[in-house]
Amino acid sequence: MPLGVAHASDPLTKPAGQTSARWLVLAAVEDGPAAVAVIARRLSHTRQSVQRVANALVREGLARNTPNPAHRRAKLV
Repeated sequence: MPLGVAHASDPLTKPAGQTSARWLVLAAVEDGPAAVAVIARRLSHTRQSVQRVANALVREGLARNTPNPAHRRAKLV
């Protein structure tokens, strides 16, 4: 989803106390964990922007990182 579309949907996500970017990342891992780079490719966003959102979700207890058997340093969200 292009970034402009994500911002347009912020009023829909605000009552839940979230942003569109957070909802997109959470939806990307709804069916199972994925690496940040994979999520970024699915959403057509940069890895860095998805990493910032994922880190915030983990800090707030809304997501967690798990070991990635395919990559030692790139954890799964």
